[in-house]
Amino acid sequence: MSTPVNVQVRRLIDPDTWVKRMLSSLSAVGEANYKDGITHPRKPIIESSVAAEGRYKAVMRKVIEEERRKKGLQGLTDNDVATYAVLFAPRLVEGVKTREPKVRDRIQKWHPILSEIVQKIDQMPNTTDAEREQRMLANLRALKAAKGRVKGG
Repeated sequence: MSTPVNVQVRRLIDPDTWVKRMLSSLSAVGEANYKDGITHPRKPIIESSVAAEGRYKAVMRKVIEEERRKKGLQGLTDNDVATYAVLFAPRLVEGVKTREPKVRDRIQKWHPILSEIVQKIDQMPNTTDAEREQRMLANLRALKAAKGRVKGG
């Protein structure tokens, strides 16, 4: 018989474990996953970027008025974008590791906020489709309300 396993339910990992897993995963497969994600987008890169014009305008009013982004995107192909992204992929892991204190601080601040949201959502009924929709909406609203509660967020 195999060795017994002590199962411990943990809905949300603690901040230190979170940071360690993040850095460990990035070190192990971050660059490869990043390159794979860039070269296998969920949507066509240029088409999706152009479709996001309205949201982008709200944040970058002057750039949009001058149509700098649109003109630049129209001069590119998906392969151009992927080529540049893959070229800089090795910097991802190094960049996150270099900023470990900032990453750790951000996760330490975000964790209690997220934990509070998770606890509230977990207490909601989850039997019917309507209840699951309510959970989803409550989660979305709570995350939107929490945005900005952590400095830099």
